[in-house]
Amino acid sequence: MHIDPPSADKVAPGNRPVTRDRARDPDVQLSAMVPRSVRRAVRRRAEDEGTTVRTILLRVLKEAGLAEVDDGEIVDRRTTPGTFRSGR
Repeated sequence: MHIDPPSADKVAPGNRPVTRDRARDPDVQLSAMVPRSVRRAVRRRAEDEGTTVRTILLRVLKEAGLAEVDDGEIVDRRTTPGTFRSGR
């Protein structure tokens, strides 16, 4: 997986990205090849918690200090939270 470093104009002293209004930051796709067991574990956790894989990943990335994620982004945005989708 390749992660692009922040551009020089967006880096604050201490090499931390400048915080900006994340509510306006559009969602983009992030994909990585992981072992099948990892994918199963993440999906299982999401199902157990009645939430989405997106929510699980954002929470873990925030807790690990890898990304600044607003709590408002770590929500289940489905119209009916906890809805099981077949085929997964």
